[in-house]
Amino acid sequence: MPDTFSTYTKIIAAHTVHREDGGEVIIYADRHIIHPETSAQAFDGLRLAHRDVRRPEATFSPHADVPAGDPVRAKLLDTLDANAHEYHLARFETGELEEGILQPGMVVCGHRSDIARFGAIGAVCFFTDAGACEHLLATQTLRLTLPPVLCVTLPQGAAALSAENILALLVTQAGLPALRSHVLELAGEAITAMDIEARLRLCTVLSGVAALGTVMAPDDKAAEWLKGRSHAPSGRDWPFACEYWETLGADKDAAYDAAVTLTLPQERSA
Repeated sequence: MPDTFSTYTKIIAAHTVHREDGGEVIIYADRHIIHPETSAQAFDGLRLAHRDVRRPEATFSPHADVPAGDPVRAKLLDTLDANAHEYHLARFETGELEEGILQPGMVVCGHRSDIARFGAIGAVCFFTDAGACEHLLATQTLRLTLPPVLCVTLPQGAAALSAENILALLVTQAGLPALRSHVLELAGEAITAMDIEARLRLCTVLSGVAALGTVMAPDDKAAEWLKGRSHAPSGRDWPFACEYWETLGADKDAAYDAAVTLTLPQERSA
């Protein structure tokens, strides 16, 4: 293990249940956000194995209206709804994930489209398939080989760029193979300057190529964004949560597997 830790490695270390001799780890998941396209097979597997959901209160299923004229989607949503009722899962409405269900320092598992943006508030997000979904339902853990971490530093001027332009520059300067094979830990003056909505947007856009997710260190802006939301810590729990989130910033000289500092077009031509 390194002597200094990044935001990603701090969160992973806090959630590691077991390390295998072959390099695999078992990671505890704070939240499992299930999805209609990956959960039906997983619940069937539970039934065949005569197993229950390990932590139904930490397994969140969306309330969703069945769309007219789409029988396949309707069947998936009906099945998801039936499974959620059978196993007494926690439920959420559209948009409610941003009400503090997902928080800094958490390990969150689910479908890319549901959770990718929450790396922006300091959550580590794992995108899971049906096999991983079944394991999560049964154990509230994820078994995997940890991916390498690429530190992406965005200089101040990048804050004025769109998320799509930042992605294009990263593809050119870091290369698609690196972006696809690493977790991206985003840092730098541009990240500090961005508001949370811009950070959420950036993580969403980057998830199109960053198959292993992105994460940013939580800061005062992340805390302010969460404060007062219906599922966020409150009362006496609030200062303790903020104190913990403050510890998640990367250590000075934190160890990374790779690093890139984005060069802006005007800087390259100067």
